[in-house]
Amino acid sequence: MRKKKALSLFLAAAISVCMTACGEKSSVSTGDLSLSSSDTAAPAEAKNEGSTENNAKKKEFNTEPTINETILYNENDIIIKATDIAYKLHDVCLNLEIENNSSKTVEIGSGFSGCDIVSVNGYMIESLWFRKKAEAGEKTSDSLRFSTDELNSLGIFEIADIELNFKIEDEKENSIYTEPVKIETSAAAKYDYSADTYQNAMSDGTFSAINEASVDYFSATDLYNEKDVIISSAAVVTNADGEKKLLLEAENKSPHFYNIALGNISLNGLTVQDGVFSRSGIYAGKRHIIEVPMKYVTDDIDVELLGLGNVSDLGMDCWLVDDEYDDITEHSKINISFSSNNLKYDDSGTEVYNSNGIRIICKGFTASKKEYDDSIYLIFLVENNSGKDIKIDEKSHSISINQSNIASFASLQVVGSGEPGIFKVDIKERDLPDCGVTGIEDIKSVELTLELKTAKDHKSFDEPEIKIDFN
Repeated sequence: MRKKKALSLFLAAAISVCMTACGEKSSVSTGDLSLSSSDTAAPAEAKNEGSTENNAKKKEFNTEPTINETILYNENDIIIKATDIAYKLHDVCLNLEIENNSSKTVEIGSGFSGCDIVSVNGYMIESLWFRKKAEAGEKTSDSLRFSTDELNSLGIFEIADIELNFKIEDEKENSIYTEPVKIETSAAAKYDYSADTYQNAMSDGTFSAINEASVDYFSATDLYNEKDVIISSAAVVTNADGEKKLLLEAENKSPHFYNIALGNISLNGLTVQDGVFSRSGIYAGKRHIIEVPMKYVTDDIDVELLGLGNVSDLGMDCWLVDDEYDDITEHSKINISFSSNNLKYDDSGTEVYNSNGIRIICKGFTASKKEYDDSIYLIFLVENNSGKDIKIDEKSHSISINQSNIASFASLQVVGSGEPGIFKVDIKERDLPDCGVTGIEDIKSVELTLELKTAKDHKSFDEPEIKIDFN
């Protein structure tokens, strides 16, 4: 039994979104990065927060469906049985009875505790956490609690089925994963599984009302389709605290488990994140809402410095990987267009290299926006028209500030052919006094050696020595 492989993160970057719905321009200003639209984007229903929120509040959760007692596991002298469903104010409780007739104390977990699969009506559930200790010879009971807010956000107001399994672990950390079992309720026979309830919740205001959030952008257009794994919608939402999420809706119509990998994220055609960004497991026959944490895309870059204060296009690679994270498919490009304006990044700055079809521009220094992080970054823009993918790095121990050597760290950056990207050199502000410098404003000059390699065979083809003078 495979373990759950999902990386679901929250987007908390301070960004603002400007959209047009049915020809009407609107904007939500929450920070320094704006996703703009002049002629595409959210349907009118998703923008009309007043009426759709009121409509959403009229929906009531159906508390009529029941279940028959169902044995979920009966092996190794352990019995797990679902007895009934209880409807609470904020939760739907699946009540369990657990009999541990073995000679070992065990812990039984599901959801975030390390289990494989939990779904309701075919939608994978992220928030459930269950862990229960059962002493040897003990009979006990407990409940799995499903948040009605999460269910409602998925457009679920009636439970037709619950599918789940368990992780059972003894005191020596020996563990087994039980086979998934689907529990159908009395509503299952008449339930319409063809309906995309999540998309309905996005377009009719339910998502906004439940989460006290605005749906700033929503498009129900297929972005990816490989091996019957489909990304069928994209949304940008902002909560009451100004935190944002990019939500991608994935559906796995195949009979296989896959991990959906995302990476090489670009804004206005400029690659600002290189390599794998996230992997999210999706089970056969399930839908899964992937949350893309844009905070971690923009945290270490200065969007104004790069001319990305207004974004018309967000791009990324998408591909499938197996249990061992080996690629199953080639990378496919996903592009979410907020505007037909095709805005461009700012390519101004100090040109420090122009050879071999590669142009490198120094954009200057910027400080990390992360709390308790004293990093400052020397930012380079790399335009690669060489016809081949390249890797760029700083040659070890080569950097000096104001003619004094200083420690630094540069993560190896891959820049695809025809795909401009950025390269960052990380310097700790606490090390600046060793160069007679107290802050960025005191830096007069920087010298370093770059190393350029082919991405395919890692062969070095140039090591330019660079000096940058700052006024």
